[in-house]
Amino acid sequence: MRDIIAEPLEAMKLTKNREETDKKVIAIAKRCHIDVTHLRRFPHAFPVGSGSGSALPGR
Repeated sequence: MRDIIAEPLEAMKLTKNREETDKKVIAIAKRCHIDVTHLRRFPHAFPVGSGSGSALPGR
């Protein structure tokens, strides 16, 4: 999950280093009601209903 959120930040050069990226990733996760302990999980580790393909848990 962390990489999914971090990739656009890094690609668009919105952060200067990994530490800054991680801080922004945590802030975004909290804003989206994603438990920060889930940031290390892979998207397939989240249960999704009937093939919705959502990368966000419970969304």
